[in-house]
Amino acid sequence: MELEDLIRKLTREIIQELNTETGTGTKAEVQRETVLIFGKKDDTYTEPLLSLINGNARILYLDGDWRDKAIDRYVLPLLTLGQMGELSQGMARGRIGGEVLTTVLSGNTVEVVQYGYTYYQDTAPEALLRLYETQKETLEGFGIKAFEPMGQELLRCRKRLVTETEVQKARDKGAATLQVPTDAVITPLAAEFARDNSIEILKR
Repeated sequence: MELEDLIRKLTREIIQELNTETGTGTKAEVQRETVLIFGKKDDTYTEPLLSLINGNARILYLDGDWRDKAIDRYVLPLLTLGQMGELSQGMARGRIGGEVLTTVLSGNTVEVVQYGYTYYQDTAPEALLRLYETQKETLEGFGIKAFEPMGQELLRCRKRLVTETEVQKARDKGAATLQVPTDAVITPLAAEFARDNSIEILKR
């Protein structure tokens, strides 16, 4: 067999192996975003949250089997007043608080859907609301931030230098918005490409 034919044959076999599960001939699942929700599947606040998450995402729950999985996003449905106070001081009690703290200590971001203090925005004293807002800002510095709906039109970039290449990637993935860190530097070419392709660069 000619070397070129052998290479072609091996390449076909490798591609086929990558596209199928070993020994089953079943097509492998398309890679999708894996989201860990810090809560139980049957919690009352979980079902409304699902409508905010990309329908293609793989959803895992705190009470399920997730320890050995690669997680892309961590979502906390509700951050209670007690959890806010503890976490803003670098402490945590209870399983959910402990998992959130461990997650951010490991260098990951936790996204909060609802902050408990917002239930009292119309009645709480102004000084108390300011205290919670200060705690919220502290937590953002730790990597505990407000949740962003996981629609197809939003793409997040964690790089501090946003180049034309990053905006091109967003366009190629069909995103209308590229979310970047608040302190990101956007190159002139990136800004021009975004403008020409109607892509919003959102600092958050």
